[in-house]
Amino acid sequence: MRFRDARLMVLAFCLLAGGCHRKPAPVPAPPPISPPPPATPTSFGLGENNYNNGHYSEAAQAYERYLFENPGAPNRDKALFRVGMCYALDGATPQNQQKAQWRFKFLVEQHPTSPYRREAEFILGLQASIDKLNHDLEEKDSSLKEKEASLEASDVTLKVKDKALMAREAALKEKDATLKEKDATIERLTRELERMKKIDLERRPSRPPD
Repeated sequence: MRFRDARLMVLAFCLLAGGCHRKPAPVPAPPPISPPPPATPTSFGLGENNYNNGHYSEAAQAYERYLFENPGAPNRDKALFRVGMCYALDGATPQNQQKAQWRFKFLVEQHPTSPYRREAEFILGLQASIDKLNHDLEEKDSSLKEKEASLEASDVTLKVKDKALMAREAALKEKDATLKEKDATIERLTRELERMKKIDLERRPSRPPD
């Protein structure tokens, strides 16, 4: 056993000694590190990108999809506020304004502790004031139209009366002209009759004195 162990020790020493004189084998270069694949943005991320770039219609669609797909997301209040702002900023159409009000009201009711609640309530208050002003303007406009219609009816009535008065004046003038013409005819006939009487008297023989 001792002889065998000694041989193994000599063999190991020779191998180590020989290895010291050999050149180390080249270490292969590591493969190049490829960049990680781009992260796929979530619907919320797409909404944020489009919102910050002013693409409100696309942002609203992304936020709506995010709200539908993530009913328990912790940032639903922010998504609701953002989508409400998108509708409010994407053209002042009645449909968009109504959608914006729905989202803000839902935010206020469902997330009373949200930091976006005050802003949503402020915008809802402004919209309510604008709606009231529009309502008051419509009422005033309707009242003005009624007054204009009344004045037009009165004007028509006055015009009718004026035409009637003008017609009456014309009839009176015509009657006066007829009377004047009749008087002139009577005067002419009277003169003619007097002339004929005078001629007749001149033709009669004179009576002898009694």
